[in-house]
Amino acid sequence: ACAEWTRAHVIKRKPRIDTQMFTSNGKPSILFTTGNVPPRILLCGHLDVVEAIHQDYTTSQTTETQLSGRGTADMKGPIAAMLDIMEYEPVTGMGLLLTTDEEVGGIDGVAHVLGQIPWRPEVVILPDGGANMQLVTEQKGLLHLRLEAFGTAAHGSRPWKGDSAIDRLYRGYQKLIRAYPQPTSEDDWRISIMLSELHGGLTPNSVPWMAEASLDIRFPATYNAGEIVKHIRKIVAQLAITVHVVKVVPAMKMDSQNSSVALLQQTAQSVAGTFLPLVREVTISPAASALSSSDIPTLMFQPQCGNWHEESEWVDLVSLAKFRNLCVRFAKDYLNKDFHTKAMGNGKFVLDASNRSILINAEEYIFPQKMWGVFSYLIENLGKTCTRQSLLHVLNEDGKAKPALEMMISRLRQKLNGFTNKPFSLNTVWNIGYKLDYVGDHYLVSGPEKAKYFQDAEGKIYSSTA
Repeated sequence: ACAEWTRAHVIKRKPRIDTQMFTSNGKPSILFTTGNVPPRILLCGHLDVVEAIHQDYTTSQTTETQLSGRGTADMKGPIAAMLDIMEYEPVTGMGLLLTTDEEVGGIDGVAHVLGQIPWRPEVVILPDGGANMQLVTEQKGLLHLRLEAFGTAAHGSRPWKGDSAIDRLYRGYQKLIRAYPQPTSEDDWRISIMLSELHGGLTPNSVPWMAEASLDIRFPATYNAGEIVKHIRKIVAQLAITVHVVKVVPAMKMDSQNSSVALLQQTAQSVAGTFLPLVREVTISPAASALSSSDIPTLMFQPQCGNWHEESEWVDLVSLAKFRNLCVRFAKDYLNKDFHTKAMGNGKFVLDASNRSILINAEEYIFPQKMWGVFSYLIENLGKTCTRQSLLHVLNEDGKAKPALEMMISRLRQKLNGFTNKPFSLNTVWNIGYKLDYVGDHYLVSGPEKAKYFQDAEGKIYSSTA
């Protein structure tokens, strides 16, 4: 009913919008598109809300700055913003997918639709994580296991005559948490194993001959669920415990090298005055997992909100407006702007060919036309030696003497020395040519924001708030 109401509401307000319905196991999904072309950018959300018990349900309340009530954050608020975009600022090449199964498994929504459509979006915006305008770099995967053990029944007064199946499971669990020590915080990025259910026995005065246990396992993207199951089976094999896989949701990992990430941060700096802090999350969005497993770049961030699945759930209206404006600006820039990015050894910058500019450390530097040609060529060959002849060719000065190139290199060095923190070094390679190196520090931003971003030894970018 909610899906059909949403579809009718949008068509009434925007009759020319294209809609397509999908259904899997009774769970409907709606795809809105404009311009009669498959969307390159896909906004995505879910209409369903975790069911509330009667005393936990309240109708929505609105103040000047906040909307509160069940489902406002997860995720009716962001959906309202995305519907508003489709109605008032539709862009050819942008679509919106709404599902209704996210809170009950997720296999009948995004995963199902991806199996039905013959195209793939280039990038997806999914406000199902990254609360308070943070960009999610990774979400742990989910693995649910059911463990079975069989023993020998006996009277409770003679435990030595029996073999407790519950005791087998408990000893097996103790072995597992020794092999996988429990994380102690959100930042402790290890596998976690939680014993969530334990059932066994028929009467209180007998040794239980059969028992079952459920394990909730969360794992980083660097681990494979199949390998975890294989290792767990090996650990509990001596206790004759059988391991059954109940559910697997692969981890989500953002493709930090995708050009959309750098453009989003550039757009956020322009719209909100700051980059989106980077964060890792221990929970997993089934939609994000399905998109990541299909190698579809996914940008996950939400407006300021909190108390998900609770009576006091809320979303900040000012932040919601910023979320909407950021999505619109990003979509228009992505679809219309001539840009490309290049990953640096210790950060990321954006080259804007249309403006002949580079955005780095939240600052934009614009180049004269000929200098831009030389600089962008050196950037494309960052860390490599470029011969004088190749640079003269870029300058269209093949027939002229080398002073023209040396003068340009001198001017370019002066330009680069004016960059904050001097992140580039332009070096002369004797008798060959020139080489541009990145020599900046390990931070993505400078000034007061500096402490928010860092990289580990493997080059992964994280936030100090992650």
